[in-house]
Amino acid sequence: MKSLAQYTYSCTNTIFKFLKNNDSNKLVSKLREIELHAKDSIPNSDEKSLWFKFGDYDTLSTTIQEIEHTLAMPITNGNRQLLIEQFEMVTQDIEPSKELRVFYS
Repeated sequence: MKSLAQYTYSCTNTIFKFLKNNDSNKLVSKLREIELHAKDSIPNSDEKSLWFKFGDYDTLSTTIQEIEHTLAMPITNGNRQLLIEQFEMVTQDIEPSKELRVFYS
């Protein structure tokens, strides 16, 4: 597992744009672009993928595929609502403990 602090801003900004335009296809596409950049810049990373933690207390490791799947759920779905709340937290709160964490493994 490699923490990729250099991608935190671009991923957070991508999530912020999603919250403004609600276009999950653009969100997933941009996150995949960031993942490809990471793959190109990290040696021996062919089988690895980008994943996220939403703040210090997030116990999950959320992948792009999971984000895509969750956002495809109905708006009333609890998991979808939780993901949106996590998105809002990492884009609106300036507390370091609520910051997006980006990993590659």
